[in-house]
Amino acid sequence: MLSRDDLRRRADGTFFVRPYLGTNAVTGKPLRPYKSFPEAADADEALAMANEWYATIATAAELGVPQRLGDLLMRYVDFREAEGVSPNTARAYRAWVRNYVDPYIGDMDPDDVRPVTVGGLYNALMLRGARDGGGVAPSTVTGLHWMLSGAWKWMVRNDACACNPMLSVGHPRAAAREAAALSAADFRRVSEAIGRMLRKSAEGRDVFARNAAMAAYLALMDGERVGEACGHMLSDARTAPGVMHVGGSVVESPGGVWRRPSTKGGRSRNVALAPEACAELDAHIGWQSSYLARTVADDPSRPLLTVAGGWMRPTKVSAWFSSVRDEMGLPKGVTFHTLRHTHATWLLMGGGDMRTIQERLGHADVATTLRVYSHVMPGRDAEAARAFEAMARGGGSAAVR
Repeated sequence: MLSRDDLRRRADGTFFVRPYLGTNAVTGKPLRPYKSFPEAADADEALAMANEWYATIATAAELGVPQRLGDLLMRYVDFREAEGVSPNTARAYRAWVRNYVDPYIGDMDPDDVRPVTVGGLYNALMLRGARDGGGVAPSTVTGLHWMLSGAWKWMVRNDACACNPMLSVGHPRAAAREAAALSAADFRRVSEAIGRMLRKSAEGRDVFARNAAMAAYLALMDGERVGEACGHMLSDARTAPGVMHVGGSVVESPGGVWRRPSTKGGRSRNVALAPEACAELDAHIGWQSSYLARTVADDPSRPLLTVAGGWMRPTKVSAWFSSVRDEMGLPKGVTFHTLRHTHATWLLMGGGDMRTIQERLGHADVATTLRVYSHVMPGRDAEAARAFEAMARGGGSAAVR
C-alpha cells in the first residue's frame, strides 16, 4: 500500500507517485514506475487512485519487474531456467522476446493484450519480422506461440495478470518437412572422408579434427545428436559388450561449456554397436593416450571426445562438419544432424521397426519417430500398388489393409 508520503505534486498541481520497488531483475536498474493522476480533485482522491493503480503492478514488482509484457516474459524465462530448462532453450526464448515481442507489443501491460493483438503479432512476424526484412518461418512463430502460452499461464498463476488471451489464439501451421538422409553415393563419400580423418595424427589441429570425426562417426553409426556425442564420458564406451551408453549432453552457455546429465529426450539409453564401430572406438581411445596425460587418459569420467581434457563445443563440431561438407561439394542442407537422420532412415529402409528406432534415437515417444520418419517406412506403398493391381485384374476384389 502507498501512503501520503509517496504522493507528489508537479508544478501544475497534478498528483503523481513514483515508488521505489527494488531492482529490476531483468535490467538491473532501479524499479521506479511513474503514474500521474490529473483527474484527482484532492490528495485523498489521488491516494485512492494511486493505490488502485499500485494493486495492478504489485505482483510484477514482487517478481522484480514492472507491469510490462517484455520484462515479465524475460522473468518467466528466468524461472524456467531455474526449473531446469535447457540453456539452449532459454537462450532461444530470450532471443524471441528481444527480437519478436519487444519491438511490437513488449511495452504493453499483459492485461491489455487481446487474442487479436497476438494474432496480429504473428502476421507481422511472418510478413516482415526477420532481420533481413523478410518473414519469420512459421515453425519459429509456432515455437514462439508455445512459449507465450506457457508464459501467460505462469503470469495468471502468479497473479501478474487476470486473463489469458492465448487460450483463444491459434498458431500457424508449418509445412511438414521430411527428414533428409544422405543418398547411397553421398553416404559412401562421407563415410570414406570420416574414415580418413580417423587416421589423423595427434598434432595441432589434427587432434580436434579426429575427435570431431569420431563424433560424426557415432552420429552415423548409432544416430546420436551432436550434443550427446560431445557429452560422452570415457566410461560410456562399453566396447566389450558392444554398447554405447548415451546418458548426457554438452550444452553451451555464456558461462562456458558443461555436461548436463540428461539427453534432450530426458532419459538415458544403451545403443548397440557393431563390432567395426567398437574397434574404431578402441582405436580412438588408444590414440588419445598419445597426447593426453595418463592421469587424464585413464579417468573414466573424462570426456570421450576431447582435445585437452575438456568438453568439446557442439557448435564447433557442427561447424567443422559443415566445412567438410563444403569441401566435398555437398548441398548446404546437409548438416551434422543429417548423419542422425541417415542412420534412422537407412535402418527403416532395411526393415527396422519404429519402436527399436525410437529407442536408438532417444525420442520421448514413438509418435515423434513416426512423425519424422513415417515417409520412409518401406513396404506400405508397394503393398498398395500390388493391391491395386490385383483389384484391376480381378474386378475389384482386393483390399488395401
